[in-house]
Amino acid sequence: MSKRRTKTPVEALTTSGSPAKKKRSSFATKTVEEENFPSIEVAREIDARRTPQGLVIRAWKVEDGVKFLSQADQGLGKWVREKKIPTHLSRPLVDGGLVPQWFPSLFRTIISQQLASAAAETIHKKSLEAFGVKEGEEITWEKVLNASYTEICEGGKMKQMVNGQKPGLSKGKISYIRSLAEHFSDPAKLKDVDLASLNDEELRNKLVAVKGLGLWSVEMFQIFKLRRQDIFSVGDLAVRKGLGVILHGQPDKFESSKGKAALENLAATKFSPWRSLLCMYAYSAWDDYKRKP
Repeated sequence: MSKRRTKTPVEALTTSGSPAKKKRSSFATKTVEEENFPSIEVAREIDARRTPQGLVIRAWKVEDGVKFLSQADQGLGKWVREKKIPTHLSRPLVDGGLVPQWFPSLFRTIISQQLASAAAETIHKKSLEAFGVKEGEEITWEKVLNASYTEICEGGKMKQMVNGQKPGLSKGKISYIRSLAEHFSDPAKLKDVDLASLNDEELRNKLVAVKGLGLWSVEMFQIFKLRRQDIFSVGDLAVRKGLGVILHGQPDKFESSKGKAALENLAATKFSPWRSLLCMYAYSAWDDYKRKP
């Protein structure tokens, strides 16, 4: 799992000084403080703000999410009370801060697909060098579209060249990066589009149109870059396995088609609006389970 796991852009709003109103939640099994769980859309408008440096998103109020999830399900509640989210996952979620530019972030997402963290970091660095990105600069769609691309044969294998250098990118990933750049250069697609202002469906539709960006990649972008609070990635193996462990003590509980559908429905009806945080606990649970002798 990547260390980038950052939280959603929307922090639950702090309550006013007056006592919180109690209401029976349609998602939880116990009474919760309604004022701690405003609508996601309202929270996004208030907590995402633009500065001369870029878009700043405040951190989640994770304690509200922890309280909500612990009340929503007995098994999850027991896990939440006993376990903490690992620091490398939780720190980006609670820190908030300046959001990276969209194109460089998605560029890195494509490069990192199906690679271990160390390998992804190495290839990303070599790719930036090949595209002529200097230290302190960001990769741009212009650099990608203006680059020269060739192939050479080494040891009977074809190697991809960018501006005469070998960044270690496959032919497929180069085509994905170029597709991303083409979308960002097109006013009818992603050029000058404020991705943070799009709702979840609009964002997914625009990004999955890019070659190489599937639903899982978009969901990770929503959680860890846009830090959206209520994203659930049922297609993520670690999420399914981890929740199988937490809710049933069986990592394969949700691996069938029916199981996936049941899990997605369960998450929507029981754990919204904190499904991104639910994914964090699932990652932690699956990591713990794999470490068992």
